[in-house]
Amino acid sequence: MPVDQPLVSVIIPTYNRADFIGETIQSVLNQTYRNWELLVIDDGSADDSEAVVAGFADDRIFYYKLDHTGFIGKVKNYGIEKSRGEYIAFLDSDDLWRPDKLELQLTLLNRYPEAGFIISNGEQFGPGAIQLPEKEELYVGSLFLPQLADNRFCVLTPSLVFRKSAIDEIGLLDETIKTTRDIHFFYRMSYRFTGIFTNERLVRIRKHDRNISTAAAVQSHHNYLAMIEEFRNKNMISERLFRHLRSICYYKLGLLFMETEKPRDAFWSFQRYVSLVPLHWKGWARLAQVLWLRVVR
Repeated sequence: MPVDQPLVSVIIPTYNRADFIGETIQSVLNQTYRNWELLVIDDGSADDSEAVVAGFADDRIFYYKLDHTGFIGKVKNYGIEKSRGEYIAFLDSDDLWRPDKLELQLTLLNRYPEAGFIISNGEQFGPGAIQLPEKEELYVGSLFLPQLADNRFCVLTPSLVFRKSAIDEIGLLDETIKTTRDIHFFYRMSYRFTGIFTNERLVRIRKHDRNISTAAAVQSHHNYLAMIEEFRNKNMISERLFRHLRSICYYKLGLLFMETEKPRDAFWSFQRYVSLVPLHWKGWARLAQVLWLRVVR
């Protein structure tokens, strides 16, 4: 293989996705960039996932089955430790890649050697799919504050490709929490390394009834709060930005609790929002709305 086509290690963590993982693997096989290895890390599936993977006769595909943990960081870290590539790409076991995904991203990484990683836009499909917004065509630089403060890009885990050498500086994924570890990993990487964002819609994100539950969504918000507190404590963000991000998170939590008919939790969340942004009318309006809902019910 030519020197300008380094090996890419594609890591697919999976758990009971026998009905989807075959299509996901096929999207890797369809890549126009050919120098890859695929590591399927099975977190103790009880379905036919192993048989589905075994049905692909390609010596670039490797299957590892672990005892079930439920911790995505642990599963992905196992894949990283087993990988041999110069680059690593994550792909969820129910999502898909556009055929030129790796070729386009490796071309950009070769064009901008100062970059340690690249992400892209994408599209959703299936029940509940929404149209993801258009973003700027191409950005090269620090993605950390533009994304954290302004949501300037689309951060889709199945679009991420990064230099494996980055692990030497930022470490592996956090293995102690079940949700939001991908975004924590992304922000640590984007704080340390120059990144690339392309608006090309290189990934397809499947929406279905097994996507994140309400309880997991609530936990993700709390994990986000812990993450930004960590960043504040490490002087990665200012106190002002920390308070701003906390207020947004509490407001979103309040809306989530309203949608799931938990007025007591919604009231608590909007109270926290008001304590951080006391002069903004919408927090007080939401508190009044929750109180009214509690009265009429």
